[in-house]
Amino acid sequence: MFARASFALVVVFAAGLVACGTPQQEEIGTTTQGLTQLAPGTIDGLGIELHRIETLTAGQAGHVIYAKDNTHQLSTKWVPYDWRRAADGKNITYVVDPIFKIANGSVDSEPAVDASFETFSDETCSKLPIVKRLPVPGVFPSAILGLPGMVGDPFVADIVELGYLPGWIFDAVLDEPGAQDYVLGVTFTFIFINPDGSPTDINGDGKLDTALKEIWYNDNFTWTTTGERFDIETVTLHENGHALEMGHFGMLHRTPNGKIHFSPLAVMNAIYSGVQRKLRGNDIASYCALFAAWPR
Repeated sequence: MFARASFALVVVFAAGLVACGTPQQEEIGTTTQGLTQLAPGTIDGLGIELHRIETLTAGQAGHVIYAKDNTHQLSTKWVPYDWRRAADGKNITYVVDPIFKIANGSVDSEPAVDASFETFSDETCSKLPIVKRLPVPGVFPSAILGLPGMVGDPFVADIVELGYLPGWIFDAVLDEPGAQDYVLGVTFTFIFINPDGSPTDINGDGKLDTALKEIWYNDNFTWTTTGERFDIETVTLHENGHALEMGHFGMLHRTPNGKIHFSPLAVMNAIYSGVQRKLRGNDIASYCALFAAWPR
């Protein structure tokens, strides 16, 4: 069960890790639905459950070689003015947790997170205001992990950038042996549910109502802000695309010389393809379709 006083739904991040009922992926690197085996829970009497997990992979041989994704938009969507998540009006808010924001023990990822959201905000087709919130002292904002001695509250912002976690957590929580070797980042989508367990759609837009998003990055990889592999802003831009309800798209294939090719090349390809700090045509089209009509 979810509980505001103690968030240890899947693991308690302390001396040991105990996984229980973790999600199963059908195909690594592509979006999949119905992933969760976690029991639905409540926060302040509101029913929520884990609905989706999206990952970005490093694309090593032996893992994802072929993919054909045409998701573009997820089956969930933020509801403006949603009282259940204490929405900041029509704004979508995010917070960078200070505990795990340092990659590889020395690289501050927060400027890259801010820059990635600015990239979305700069798209003039969108009417979506994206607002940064400050961390709340003494609060650990995860719906999945718990820290001893801290209050758990994932509703401190709509999107929680939890930060750079040890690779072994990815193996345990994703229930995918070896995930720590190829999953760069992961976005968890939680939705609101009715008392009977059915998902809600309170504004009748045909989309399930997003409750919160939580993003992790795998600290097993070498992270940089200088354009080398793996570029923090590139991966953050991709994961924040998921946080803003964009799915994977594009065809990926490997040629006889071992190179992986993307058609089209996009930030929202399922595999890391090098530095991409600006949205491309298909990325922009997807984002604009989602938020061009967002409430003024």
